Amino acid sequence: MSSKFQSSMQMHPDEILKEWMDLRKERPHTHDPEAAAILGVPEAALHASRVGRGAVALTTDLHSLLTPLPEWRRVFVVNRTLFGVNIHSLKVESTLGGSATEIRLNDPRNDIRIMSQDVHQCFYIEDQTEHGRSAGLAWFNQSGYVLGKILLRSRLGQEIAKPHFLKHASAEQSRIFVPDGRTENDASDHNSSQSTPVKEAIETAQKLLLRTSQGFFPVRAIAMHSQGMISRYSAPLSKSNATGPWVHASSVDFKCHLRLDAAVHAQTHESTTSRSHEICLIDALGGRLAFDQLPEGDEHVVSSAK
Repeated sequence: MSSKFQSSMQMHPDEILKEWMDLRKERPHTHDPEAAAILGVPEAALHASRVGRGAVALTTDLHSLLTPLPEWRRVFVVNRTLFGVNIHSLKVESTLGGSATEIRLNDPRNDIRIMSQDVHQCFYIEDQTEHGRSAGLAWFNQSGYVLGKILLRSRLGQEIAKPHFLKHASAEQSRIFVPDGRTENDASDHNSSQSTPVKEAIETAQKLLLRTSQGFFPVRAIAMHSQGMISRYSAPLSKSNATGPWVHASSVDFKCHLRLDAAVHAQTHESTTSRSHEICLIDALGGRLAFDQLPEGDEHVVSSAK
């Protein structure tokens, strides 16, 4: 399907919605960012087109929206960059951490820092897919690029969360996404790390991930830094494989689908305190994907990770 759209401001929301639903029927495994690129619109415009049809436009106060999150049982927290996606499954006990511009969610294996200052549009979304009914929260920056998503895993959690979200519905339920034209912040945080050849770093990172399929896990942690979130998973993975340019790895409470060749820069950093070696890949928008590598000889066979 070729896109006939140039801007979400130049077409009617009904057109966006129809094209999107047709695409989902033709390619049921197409994810939202890919669908937006095919249709030539920001991802936020897709969800705006569904307002009143499975989506509700919300206020952009993430602190208020996420305050009762511990009541929603286990959730998926989704962090995305040009590298792909990291999906964290966790049961949040408190949202009291963080600051005025940061919300901190964590459990023993997952650490999530959500940046709230760049939120331009927020939606509560319900959907019916081949996997069943889903519901969650998605928020976007001024260009319509997704900053983060939280998906509610349990039916009870969905029933508890929906009335709360509806209380925070915005007064104007517009089906048109309007960008505000501000310059976006660079997600990268330049530091004293040493630059390293990109191709070499990509090959090393891919080998580290794929060693999981051999029963080893040489990575202490995986972290993704996007404009809207910093997420870190610190535990062994149980499975990994590659399909074309994509590398997939997972555990009972984490999975990632990564295209490492999105890197345009790479850095390495040696830690003298934790005896670890960090490989950091950086994409064209400043997004970062970091692997905290165990020292050689400290790799261990994965036996209990599921």
